[in-house]
Amino acid sequence: MGGNDPRHWSWHYRYRNVEVAKLESVCWLDISGKFSTVDLSPNTMYGVVLNVRMEENCDIVPLNFKIMLPDGSKRANSIDLRLYEEEQWLEISLCEFKMSPQNVGEVAFSIYEHSEHWKGGILIGGVSFKPQPEYSCPQQAPGKEMEDQEMESRNRLEKPKTQKRPPPNCLAILSRAYPLVEPSSIVEQLSSTGVLLDRKTKKYMVDVGSNKNMFMMLARGLEITSGSDPKHWSWKPDKLNRAVEIIKLKDICWLDVSGKFQTVDLSPETEYEIVLRIKIGTKIRGFYLPVNYIIRLPNGIRREDTIDFRTYMKGSWHNIMLHKFKMTPENVGQLQFRLYEHSEHWKSGLVLAGISFKPATS
Repeated sequence: MGGNDPRHWSWHYRYRNVEVAKLESVCWLDISGKFSTVDLSPNTMYGVVLNVRMEENCDIVPLNFKIMLPDGSKRANSIDLRLYEEEQWLEISLCEFKMSPQNVGEVAFSIYEHSEHWKGGILIGGVSFKPQPEYSCPQQAPGKEMEDQEMESRNRLEKPKTQKRPPPNCLAILSRAYPLVEPSSIVEQLSSTGVLLDRKTKKYMVDVGSNKNMFMMLARGLEITSGSDPKHWSWKPDKLNRAVEIIKLKDICWLDVSGKFQTVDLSPETEYEIVLRIKIGTKIRGFYLPVNYIIRLPNGIRREDTIDFRTYMKGSWHNIMLHKFKMTPENVGQLQFRLYEHSEHWKSGLVLAGISFKPATS
């Protein structure tokens, strides 16, 4: 909106006969368009790609996008352009779809951000529909380590019998990678060490056996009471991946850790496990009472239970399964979880890595 108002947008030639739109200053950002797929090649996987450039010191916040395909399916997510390099043209994948008979028709897309924040300093080249390259999932080299040993073991042992493409929304998710991932190493990283997302607050992987998405909400992405107070908690790099931080409980009475996770990135019709990744220190103390946890699913179901850390081996990392749920349409939305123990006992000796969402094992 306001594309013809020079106070908000200006037009420039990128090539001799091609104009691009520069966002000067706008509050209500809204870009939309429609595209007829009749000219696309049949039985081909296409990517919907945003062509964009950020100027140095651009003023921007995460942008939302929606894509409606002719077959009635809808894709919605957000892009944080602050995670990308400035001063260069980028191609950011928004979603993928297959050009089947059901997808002959009109694709409608919109990119928008309606907050009170004034935005500026980006150039929009357009939205492309590009054939996607074929991927294969390589077998993982033995001995490679990562934070979540269960994920590693499953991906190492369950080698695919046939070559597979990554999940359909893989490239859209990778648009949030931080740091950016080299295209040539995408498949290898997803099946081994994982890719960091959203300013290193999440880790994204693909389970080789099922070819389903799995995620970990890292400690930096959680709300931890007094988490920034060095008297109570200390942050340190993970020995297996120094780009990731874990947090150690030094001494606290009011233990409270919570987080929120958008399930839209999970693979549909898949049963997931919610798993707490935690280390029980050799000098753990103060956990005389079980720790409470609450999980609220988007469909309204609430799960409450307790964990008694005294029953776990000291000096070891543990993957503690908290709950299972199926990724149905009713469970698209925000999942909330909380871990707490508010007794008067002073507690110490835990190390927290995060909360994982993993395809359930049979």
